[in-house]
Amino acid sequence: MANMVKVQDVCHAFIPITPRRYRQLAEEGHVPKPEKGQVDLLPALRDYIAYQHQRLLGSGSLSLTDERTRLTKIQADRKEIELLRTKGELLPVQEAMAVWSAVIITMKTRLLGFSRKMAPVVYGCAKETEIQELLQREIDEICNELAEPDLQDLALRTGDAAAHRQGGDGSSPGKGKADRKRVGGSKPGPQS
Repeated sequence: MANMVKVQDVCHAFIPITPRRYRQLAEEGHVPKPEKGQVDLLPALRDYIAYQHQRLLGSGSLSLTDERTRLTKIQADRKEIELLRTKGELLPVQEAMAVWSAVIITMKTRLLGFSRKMAPVVYGCAKETEIQELLQREIDEICNELAEPDLQDLALRTGDAAAHRQGGDGSSPGKGKADRKRVGGSKPGPQS
């Protein structure tokens, strides 16, 4: 108790904080509380040094700067996610599940129709190798279709408007001309 010093003298001479900040730290329990505007110098210095040491180790209360840094990082992460969505590199889970569900349904449909489609084709075959070649050709066709599914077309069929916006008019680059062919009717005659 012999080392009683005014709070403002401690702050100006020994501790690089304002008297107001010292009182805040005292209210939080980090340093001794002033009595009649005075504190015991040695415990005040010891406790303040211990408080700063805890903060350096990361176990103290977060300062305003730390909170701002954290907030800035969160905002930057949100902007990055938004940018990835805008570029089309990030999809919401529901949209991705809907499109891949359509891929699985396509695969199931093709596999279930395989026996009906191939039975009449292989019925007229006389040789086992001919049957194997026909079956292998059809299996390869199914595998190729499933290996590179037209996700934009599947998204349109599942009602996914976001994937439609990615492709513009919904036509895939490699199949644009095939979609515009005439269906049915007579073929046009030779031109003069």
